[in-house]
Amino acid sequence: SPDWYEEDDGVFPNPPFHLKYVQAGSRRGWCWCNSTRNDYLCEIHWFDPEPDSESDDYGTYVDELQCIEELLDFYRGYFQPPTEMEYRRLCED
Repeated sequence: SPDWYEEDDGVFPNPPFHLKYVQAGSRRGWCWCNSTRNDYLCEIHWFDPEPDSESDDYGTYVDELQCIEELLDFYRGYFQPPTEMEYRRLCED
């Protein structure tokens, strides 16, 4: 993925060129995040499966996952940084 796009006017999130480790309950993974504040994430690559719904950890997992998923809005559906063309299209929508 490229590590630089044309400057934009600052209205839209910066492109996601940094890696971030995430954790929801006992489940861990990683994702791409935007380059300034980690407040816009791409989809998560999980290291392990979702906890069983009967496990003690499941409630914590669901609560923490909801907080993480709120940050997926702009890059939802992207598991890697979008191309510059895709990024411009996202900004136009």
